[in-house]
Amino acid sequence: LFSLIHPELRVAFVMISQLVTSWAYYIVFEWKFRGQSPGKRLFNLRVMDKDGFQLKPGQIVLRNIFRGIDAIPLFYFLGGFVCMFSSRNQRIGDMVAATVVIYDRHFSPPHIEHIAPDKFNSFFSYPHLISRARQQITPRESSMLLKALLRRNRLLPESRIRLYEELSNYFKSIVNFPAENISDEQYLRNLLGILYHPQKPDYGRFHLRSR
Repeated sequence: LFSLIHPELRVAFVMISQLVTSWAYYIVFEWKFRGQSPGKRLFNLRVMDKDGFQLKPGQIVLRNIFRGIDAIPLFYFLGGFVCMFSSRNQRIGDMVAATVVIYDRHFSPPHIEHIAPDKFNSFFSYPHLISRARQQITPRESSMLLKALLRRNRLLPESRIRLYEELSNYFKSIVNFPAENISDEQYLRNLLGILYHPQKPDYGRFHLRSR
């Protein structure tokens, strides 16, 4: 059809179709399989948020749209050249999308539904504070919070109360959510929920960055 209208339209249509198909291939697989296309899965590679948290759809789309720039002039020359001077071996698409490609044989994101369910988490009512918390609380601090809650039953009651009070005061000094009539432990559970739950219908996905 395009060749009947104009021969060059056929060439343009084929090139655009190939480009869109290439984007769709990586975007669909990296989103569906949490950062892995079939090729990455074969070599135990995975795309992740640069701070190690849940990828957002926008990050996956953005890093793959920039493949065309990274491929300039041929064989990802520009992307490979940039990787050589990047401290995290990021190509341009990864820098723009704040992602990295890592070697990861055993990837297992934390399952926190049993300790921080999002159904009754009042902190989700404050999206501006969620954004601030995910910007200010580092991955190391959030990991410390997760471990403290996971080890709850191993702690003596008095030690647990004292530890959770100290942790609660520490995190309140970073971002203080309005939280009347809830215990320090519940405060920490709510905080863990907004840091790790990848999605909340009312407010979308938020991105956790280190300080």
